Amino acid sequence: MRTACVYAPQIALQAVLRRDPELRQGAVALADAKGERARIVALTRAAQRAGVRVGMTVCQARAMAGGHEQLRVIPASAADTASAQAGLQDVGYGFAPRVQHEGERIFFEVGDLRRLFPSEQGLAQSVIARAARVGLAVRVSIAANQG
Repeated sequence: MRTACVYAPQIALQAVLRRDPELRQGAVALADAKGERARIVALTRAAQRAGVRVGMTVCQARAMAGGHEQLRVIPASAADTASAQAGLQDVGYGFAPRVQHEGERIFFEVGDLRRLFPSEQGLAQSVIARAARVGLAVRVSIAANQG
């Protein structure tokens, strides 16, 4: 049986960007807690271009990005992440009655979908489009098994 793996990289950051879409174009870093000693756990490309890296403290990230555009540091929220994970699962349930969820990934069987999607590429594109409608950027792979 063929299985699809749908991966939403940096789902905690994507959760924040789902909630506040105007942040998508800016330099945004997600911290593991509040305060200047919290660590950066995820960031946008604009923040990367400003020199911010995962693992820096908030204080270091602000200093690094000082000469670039304004860096927004946002503490990670379990509620935001849970909401994005639920959205990811809903994407899977749009294609299969059973979805296995593992953090930033979901898995579901695609064998019965051949009538609706003759090609696996068409199925993958449909999954990506459905995820985009709920504000998530995903990658899709389809293989003979999960391993």
